[in-house]
Amino acid sequence: MGRPDAGPVGNGAILWFETGAFAAAVERVRASGCAVLEEPHVNPLANHREVWVRDPDGYVVVIASAYGDV
Repeated sequence: MGRPDAGPVGNGAILWFETGAFAAAVERVRASGCAVLEEPHVNPLANHREVWVRDPDGYVVVIASAYGDV
């Protein structure tokens, strides 16, 4: 069992969302003021676009276009 006073351990959870309106989602991310961790890019393994952000609660959120979109 970990020590609660030692701070967070590991990477926590990463939330993934798929959208059919990727460009609009990126615009909303930028308008929200969330920290962009990875700018929009093509993930060659999934052949789709994604953007990685950190939400106000500290969670890493990935917003992606549909698999094979590119």
